[in-house]
Amino acid sequence: TILGKIEQAHQRQSPEDEARLDAEFHMAIIEASHNVVMLHMMRSMFQLLREGVFYNRQVMFCQKTRRMTLLDQHRAINSALQQRDPDAARAAMLAHLGFVETALSDQQKAERNEAVARQRIWHERQR
Repeated sequence: TILGKIEQAHQRQSPEDEARLDAEFHMAIIEASHNVVMLHMMRSMFQLLREGVFYNRQVMFCQKTRRMTLLDQHRAINSALQQRDPDAARAAMLAHLGFVETALSDQQKAERNEAVARQRIWHERQR
């Protein structure tokens, strides 16, 4: 299964494989939804999804606890889908999306703070 391959990549600590498989996992969910409009839209944007997921994964990979949280969230989504429990699937997906949004926002804030700190250091050295 794709989830099994994600788990193997996680154990190998291979962010590139995890990113690629993460995109495939998301695409498989969309395909399983049988939502034709969403399917056509996402197929046309699949490369962008893969590139976006890779970037996100690189950001997420910098903290080991985040990687584990992502894996656990994918397991929860997969389990809910396998059990055909739409409420659990929705809850798991919303938790996943919320986590990713917060983690990326936190990373962007940290990057902005670092840039400001570098500018301050540069200005101090110019005095």
